[in-house]
Amino acid sequence: MFQWIADNREKENIQMVMCVGDIIDNCGNTDQWEAIKAAWELLPDDLPFINAPGNHDYDTNSGWNQGYGIREQLTLMNEYFPVSLFEGYATEIGFFDETNCVNQWQAFSVNGNNYLVMALEYVPQDDVIAWANEVVEAHPNHQVILVTHSYMGSYGNLNNTKLWNNFLSLHENIIMNFSGHVAHTDVVHRTDKGVNGNDVHQILMDAQMEDVSGQYGMVGILRFNEDGTVCDVSYYSTLKDQYESRSNFSLTLPAQDRTYVAQVGGHSYYTLADAIANAEGSTVKLLTDIDENITVSGYAMIDLAGCSVSSITVTGDALELIDSVGGGSAAVSGNVETFSQADDVNYLVVGENGVYSAHSYEIKITHISLKPADDALGYKAELVGDEVVQNAAAAIGFNLWVGENNAKTY
Repeated sequence: MFQWIADNREKENIQMVMCVGDIIDNCGNTDQWEAIKAAWELLPDDLPFINAPGNHDYDTNSGWNQGYGIREQLTLMNEYFPVSLFEGYATEIGFFDETNCVNQWQAFSVNGNNYLVMALEYVPQDDVIAWANEVVEAHPNHQVILVTHSYMGSYGNLNNTKLWNNFLSLHENIIMNFSGHVAHTDVVHRTDKGVNGNDVHQILMDAQMEDVSGQYGMVGILRFNEDGTVCDVSYYSTLKDQYESRSNFSLTLPAQDRTYVAQVGGHSYYTLADAIANAEGSTVKLLTDIDENITVSGYAMIDLAGCSVSSITVTGDALELIDSVGGGSAAVSGNVETFSQADDVNYLVVGENGVYSAHSYEIKITHISLKPADDALGYKAELVGDEVVQNAAAAIGFNLWVGENNAKTY
C-alpha cells in the first residue's frame, strides 16, 4: 500500500496521505509499531501525512471506548510519530499540544485552492473541539477536511453527534469529514447541511474486515478537478491494481475565490510556488501581495513589481529579488549578519537564507550580486568579513552599508 503511494505520487499528483486511525492493532506490541513506521518511511520525505489516532493506538489497547478523553495515553504513537516528524513539511502546521502529535492541522494550496486538513483525537473532548473551532475561524479562506477515528456508523448514522453539533455544522468552509472505526465493505456517505446552508460530506472508510488477510491493500482516493469544485471518491486495491467500482461517487464542492498571484512569461499562476516550479530560470513576476510563507528550495528569480511577500524561506541555492516597480518588500528568514541597501539598489542574490525587506536585508552568504533591474551586465561583489571586495566586469556604482553605520560606495 505505502509502496504504491510512493511509486504513484507523481502520476496521481498525490498531495497528502490521511489515516483514519487504528494504525496498529495491539498498542503494546512494539513489532507492530516498528512495522508501520517502516511502511510509512517508504513515502517520500516531502509528502505530508496526517494521523487520527484510533482506540487501538492508545496505551489502554482494548475495548470499544478505550482512549476516550485520555489523550496523554498515546505514549508509543508519539514515540514512533513525534511532533518533529510532521514539522518538516512545506505546509503550515499547528498542534493543540506542541508535545503531542495528536490533534493537529496542516494547510496547503493546490492550483490556487487552499485546504486545511485536521486530525482529531478519538472522541474529541470539549477543549479540543473549542481549539478546532478557533483554528477554522482563523482560516476562512481554506476549505477544511476533518479526519477523526469514530464518527459515523455503517448505516450512515452518527455516533458522535456532539462533534457535528459543536464543530462540523458551524463553519461554512468545512467540506468533508472522514472516519473509520466501524468496518464496512463499502464506502458509506451522507451529506448534511451546516447552519450556514453549506453541504458537509461525511464519509466512512474502513476496509479492515474485507482486507483482514492483507490481500487488497485498500486506499481511498480523492481526486479533485483543477478548480476544486468536483471531488471523485473511489476505493482502490493497491495489491490487485483495480478500483472497487461499487464504491465510486462524486461530490460537488463550492468554488473558491482564486486570484492569479504570479506570472512567468505569458502564463499566469494561482500560487507563487507553482510559478517558481515552472519558471525554469525565468523571472517570476508578482501580480499581487502574498500573505503567506513561501519556501524556495532551489533557485528562483522573483520580480516583486511593487508587491510584498510576508515571508520567504530560502533552503536552496539562491534567491534573486528584483523590484522593477519599486516599493515592494519581502521578508526572508535566516541565520544572519545585517546589511542595508540604498534606495537605488533594487536587485540582489540571497544565498542559502537571509532576511530582505524594501530597504534592508539580513544575510549570511559568501557573495552577493547587486545591479539596477534594467542593467543586464550586473555587478558582483565578494563578502570578506565586513569588507566587500570588488569583482566586476563593468563598473556600476551602488551604495552598500556593511555592518552598523559603516557606509561604503562602489
